[in-house]
Amino acid sequence: MIQAQKYETIAVGIVQFYHLIASEQATIDTKTSVNTYLKNLLHYIHQNFLVAAKFIHSRIINKEGNLRNVWIQNLKKAVDGKIVKTIKNKSEAVQMLRVNIENSDNIIRNIIKANQRKQFFIVLNMYVTKMPLFPNDKIRDTLYNIE
Repeated sequence: MIQAQKYETIAVGIVQFYHLIASEQATIDTKTSVNTYLKNLLHYIHQNFLVAAKFIHSRIINKEGNLRNVWIQNLKKAVDGKIVKTIKNKSEAVQMLRVNIENSDNIIRNIIKANQRKQFFIVLNMYVTKMPLFPNDKIRDTLYNIE
C-alpha cells in the first residue's frame, strides 16, 4: 500500500506538470501518445485506489451497524461498479495492486526516458529508482515545490 501511495504521488506530479511533457512535442501523434500515457497512468492509479477502498470496506463491513449504513452500501456499489476485476480475498487485492503498480512504473519510466534532460524528470528518476529510501511526504513536498 505504501508503494501504491508513492506511485500515486508521482503520477499526480507528472499530470500536474503536463506542460513540461507536451510543450516540446512536435507532432500531434506525439502529443496524442503523451495523452495516452497520462490517461493510462491515471487509470492504474485509480484502480489502486478502488482496490484499497475495497480492502478497507471488507475490513469494516462485518460490524453490525455498518450492514445497514446507506453511505457504506452506496460506496460499495460505486467501487464494485468501477473496479476492473472483482476481488474476493486479500491475495487477489495484493495481486491487483502489484499489477497496477508495475503498469504505472512502466509508464512513468517511459515518460522519464522520453524527457530525461528536464530537471523535473531527473528528480522523478531519482525517486523512482530509489523509491524505498524516500518517504511519501518527501516525494510529495518535492513535487509540489517544483516551479
